[in-house]
Amino acid sequence: QLLNSLSPSAPSPFRSTASQSLKPCKIQYGPGDDQFGELWLPEASTSQALGPAAPPWPVVMLLHGGFWRQEYTLSQMNRIARSIAAKGQACWNLEFRRIGSSGVGKVPGTFLDVAAGMDWLSTAEAQAQGIDSSRVVVAGHSSGGTLAMWLALRPLLSHSCAQDLGGDPKVMPKAAVSLGGVLDLAWAQKQRQGYDSVDLLMGGPPPYPCASPIEILPPVSESLRREAGRPLQQPDCLLGLIHAEADFMVPVAQSIRFTVAACTSGFELELHRIRNENHLSCLAPGSSSWKAASGILDRGSSGGAPVYKSSSLQMLPTIREETEDSVIIRTRRAQP
Repeated sequence: QLLNSLSPSAPSPFRSTASQSLKPCKIQYGPGDDQFGELWLPEASTSQALGPAAPPWPVVMLLHGGFWRQEYTLSQMNRIARSIAAKGQACWNLEFRRIGSSGVGKVPGTFLDVAAGMDWLSTAEAQAQGIDSSRVVVAGHSSGGTLAMWLALRPLLSHSCAQDLGGDPKVMPKAAVSLGGVLDLAWAQKQRQGYDSVDLLMGGPPPYPCASPIEILPPVSESLRREAGRPLQQPDCLLGLIHAEADFMVPVAQSIRFTVAACTSGFELELHRIRNENHLSCLAPGSSSWKAASGILDRGSSGGAPVYKSSSLQMLPTIREETEDSVIIRTRRAQP
């Protein structure tokens, strides 16, 4: 009930100027009842702040939260989706099999679906809709943050994991943002975050090397990476973590733990700890959380230089910034 309180009909504490005339079209990316997405396209008269005046448009893929359970749906992301289309970008709001679905709503089904949903953006059907598959970014809320970061790290899956979950992506995001995401599934399972949701999703206790973003990060040692059959090249993708400090559903420690692990493995990213907001605030377009997320996604959509792609492994220095709304931690690779 708490997550669905931000349904399209619920009043928002944040004002949005997004056009209410924008409507999505439902498109199946697979044969199952839950294998579809809603595609939001800009209006021809939209003032283009970022996207081109005509297609092909850059696209933001959204993944909703709800601890991967069937009762929570993509409608949670409707306000965000509408605001994205209103500013001149396409939005692909994805549904997928979840715990309790008629299909296999857990590993591997949930992960295969989000992979297939992203890869749909490379199809002729997507191109006919005006999608630019070279300018795809992804954002996920809560348990959707798990899936968004998993998509960004998919090329780092071990060979055995790639065979099970589809490690040969047709589309790779230029940016991935986790909004209050569950990035360490083993720790979430131990802390009973979402009650028994992690057990139901994964089918048993940790470890979760094929699904948990923090476990997909490569070992620090290059020799261990080779021994585990892990790629040495890091994906060409911006990474952003947005987490409200007053998040009592998914603690901000989830994002902090991932930041430390990623930094140790030689990854560059941004962590925004948002003051005076909660787990659900980011679902409103006017929130500080979504504004921070949107800035990272816009950089990816605009084809800006990637934050990380070197395969060298070293602990990265961090830069701390403070604003009125947030504390920002950035890792930066030293220039050669």
